Amino acid sequence: MFNSIPDGSTIKFEKTNKFYGLTKGINLLARNNLTIESNGATIKFLDGVDDVFMNNFPHEFANDSIFKLFNCNCIKINNLTLDGNILNRIPFSEHESQNSNIFLMSSHNVTITNCNLINGMTDGICLFRSESSENNKSNKNIVIDNCYFDSNRRNNISIIDGNNVKLVNCELINAGKIKGTLPMGNICIESDNAYLKYPVKDVFIDNCI
Repeated sequence: MFNSIPDGSTIKFEKTNKFYGLTKGINLLARNNLTIESNGATIKFLDGVDDVFMNNFPHEFANDSIFKLFNCNCIKINNLTLDGNILNRIPFSEHESQNSNIFLMSSHNVTITNCNLINGMTDGICLFRSESSENNKSNKNIVIDNCYFDSNRRNNISIIDGNNVKLVNCELINAGKIKGTLPMGNICIESDNAYLKYPVKDVFIDNCI
């Protein structure tokens, strides 16, 4: 559905007294100038949905993130609660699936504001490496502002690949509290060992607790 919406559109989720239920992730591929916004709606995986590890890298990798952005530019996500519902789902048993509340790969100029990122199957937000993580394929110019992270399974935020990342005015608590897997950090900055010639750089963190 999302990939049929024209570039330059604004997608609005109206707040209800329930939530928008998912059985599959929302994948944005090579999209430009999209705004996804709400007045406080919740998007949540339904109870019992399988946490599937997809090994077809990169196109299907982490496809059951609530939002996966791959090769996108100029995306804004504002005022949503994204709930991976880990308490009522079974994590992939062999290792983390990488399915996160927001998963970024090879995306530029992404702004995430006023969001709650809770109960993620892997991370609240994950900035992951692309196929080769050259400068033009790395996540670049990412702003995360005034967001709340709680009880995501691995880390509340993982910055594995990124250039010019700003994390400001955020609260991060209880990483790994529910069915946790290491390292269970509120903020984890961790260049992928296979790609250290393209390290994470220019990460700015301010007024986060």
